Amino acid sequence: MIPDGWEIENNLLPLLFDSPYDNDSDYLSNYLEYQYGTNPHDSDTDGDGYSDGAEVIAGTDPLDPNDLPPKDSNWLPIAIIISSVAIAASIVIFGFLHRLRPIKPTPPSPKSAPPAPKKPGKGP
Repeated sequence: MIPDGWEIENNLLPLLFDSPYDNDSDYLSNYLEYQYGTNPHDSDTDGDGYSDGAEVIAGTDPLDPNDLPPKDSNWLPIAIIISSVAIAASIVIFGFLHRLRPIKPTPPSPKSAPPAPKKPGKGP
C-alpha cells in the first residue's frame, strides 16, 4: 500500500486504490514510483532522456541523471513488454480482489402491516 501522505504530496487520491495505475506512462505503476522515489507525474524524473521505467529495467538509477542505461543494449523492447504485462496483471488482480469484497445484502423493504381484525361486540 502507498502511504496516504505520499499520495497527497504527489497529487494522487488517497481514498482511491491507484497503486497499479501509471499516470505518466513510464511503465512504472504508482506503487513502484513510490518504491523508487520517482515522480508519478513525470516519466523522466531525473531528466536524463530515459524514462523512469526504462532505467529501472536497465538497472540504472532513475534519480541520477549521470547513471544512464548502456546504449548498445536492446533492453527497451523487453522492458516495455515486461512492464506492460506487470501493469495488466496488477489491474486483473485488482479486479479479482474487488469482486471478493463482501457485498452487504439489501434489507427487505418494509411491507405494510395487514389491517388489525375487528373485535366482536359493539359496533356502529
